[in-house]
Amino acid sequence: MCTRSLFACLAVIALLSFAGAPQALAQNVMENPPITMPASSWDTVKDQKPGDFVVHKDSFGNETRQEVHAIDETAKTITIDMPIAAANMITRMTYDCTGPEPEEQEHPEGEEVKVETSEGDETITAGGTEYKCHYYQTKSTSSAGETNVKIWYSKDVPMVGFTGSKDHGGMVKTETQAGGQNFSSELVKCGRGG
Repeated sequence: MCTRSLFACLAVIALLSFAGAPQALAQNVMENPPITMPASSWDTVKDQKPGDFVVHKDSFGNETRQEVHAIDETAKTITIDMPIAAANMITRMTYDCTGPEPEEQEHPEGEEVKVETSEGDETITAGGTEYKCHYYQTKSTSSAGETNVKIWYSKDVPMVGFTGSKDHGGMVKTETQAGGQNFSSELVKCGRGG
């Protein structure tokens, strides 16, 4: 009888602990120092809404969720949450979109970089859903080797932070080939907030 009571008590404690998990998660927020972005970047994020989210899965099987936590039109800041379930916490990044515009960077002395770009429209499937996309493709060649990047965007996917194109929507898929390695990331699910 004592054993049954012990198991019943443990079951109740476990249930209460599980029920309280979202509250515990909300309390474990790691705030990162604000990142200053060029003032022109505000146009990219100003129409995003709290609750907009995307979940991408990379070629290693890792899923990453990004969600708009807050947007402040007066201060021109956007705050993005990235939950880390295994650590029972949220990483919170705030981007301050009031910084100076970047200066053009030069390549090292004598370094010649050849860059080829293309873009177009394509329908692709990601996360079991078909998306009409606009893509950008870049191939750069230098003494360090060749890098190929292709990124697909769709207006059916919300932009979250800077993972998208103001003109073409949120990021659906990326493919990168560099140094003999391949890397990809694909949309698993997404949603729009209020």
